[in-house]
Amino acid sequence: MTEENQKNKFSVNIKSDKVDGIDNYEAITTDKYFMNTTKVMGILKRKSYLYDDEISVSLNSKKGADAPTAVFTLYSERDKELIDEFDAQIYDTISTLVSVGNEFLSIDQIYREFNGFTGNQKASDAQRDEINKRMQKLASISIDADFSDHYKMNKIEDGLISIQKARLLYYEEATKRLNGVIVKGYLFPMMPILYRYGNDVKHIKSIPKSLLNLSHESAKIEHRANNTTNRSLTNTYCLDMIHIIRQTKQKSGVIKLQNIYEMLERVHQKALSDKQKKTVRESLNNIILPQLIDKKEVKKAKLDGRRGKISIELWHLPPSNNWYRTLE
Repeated sequence: MTEENQKNKFSVNIKSDKVDGIDNYEAITTDKYFMNTTKVMGILKRKSYLYDDEISVSLNSKKGADAPTAVFTLYSERDKELIDEFDAQIYDTISTLVSVGNEFLSIDQIYREFNGFTGNQKASDAQRDEINKRMQKLASISIDADFSDHYKMNKIEDGLISIQKARLLYYEEATKRLNGVIVKGYLFPMMPILYRYGNDVKHIKSIPKSLLNLSHESAKIEHRANNTTNRSLTNTYCLDMIHIIRQTKQKSGVIKLQNIYEMLERVHQKALSDKQKKTVRESLNNIILPQLIDKKEVKKAKLDGRRGKISIELWHLPPSNNWYRTLE
C-alpha cells in the first residue's frame, strides 16, 4: 500500500469549526495509554538493524520454510540513526491521542500524554525541542512491509497486509485553534501506520494512563517523584516487560537490569556512568517498583542489584489485562 493510498484508506474523519477563518479543534482526552506490542516494534526500538536491508521477524516458535514471518525494510532520509525507546514512546503517545479522535495536536498535549498527566501542564522549551526532534526523526523514516503471514495467521482478510514506502509517522505542521486558543501544532490526516498494523493483529496493549505518571495520587506519597526522561523511559520499559511476562502465562518473571542500562544508552547514544547507573537503581528501588505495587499493577517487585535483575510477581488476575482498541 503506497503512502497516498494509505492516506485515503486510513485517514481520520477531520471535524472542526472555524473561528475567524481558523479551524477550531476540541482536544479529546483519555484515561488510557496504548502500547504497540508487535514484534516489529520490539525489533525497531531494541535491536540492531540496517536501513535499506530486508528484516525478517519470526511470528511464532514454528521453524522452517513454512514459519510465519513479518518482512520489512526501513529507509531513512536522514542520518540512519536507530529508533529507540524514546522514539517508540512518542509514537505510542501520538497513536493513542489520534486513535481516540484527535486530528490536531499541540506539543503540550503530546507531553502530557507521554507522562500520563491529566492537568494543564506545559512542556519546557527543551522538552518541546526534544519532542519535535523525535517526531521529525520518525517522519523521516519510511517502511516497505509484507505482513501477509501475520494477517493470515490471525485470519484477517483486510488491513495493512502490505506497505509500499510509507512514512512511519505522517503529519503536517499547522497553526489552528485548539479549545479556542490559537496554537502551533500538528495535523494528523491518518493513523500512524504501525499503530494500524498493531491494532489489526490485536497487539495494542491498553494500560491506565496513571501508570505513566510518577507523581500520581494513586501512589503513596513517599514513592512519588517527578517524571524525568530516564525515570519515564525506565518505567515504561518495565511496564512493557511485565506485559511480556503476562503473555507467557506465568505468575512471575525477571527483568534484567543490564537491558535497562542498554535501553537508556541507546537513547542517549553514550554509555552510562557508574553514577548514572546508581541513579537508575535508586529510581527503581524508591519510586518505580514501589509504585507498580501501590497501583496494583504487580503483587511484588524487587531489585537484586548484585544479580542484576528485578523479580516480578503478578496477581492471579492482572489488573491491566489486555484490552485491544478497535478502530471504528
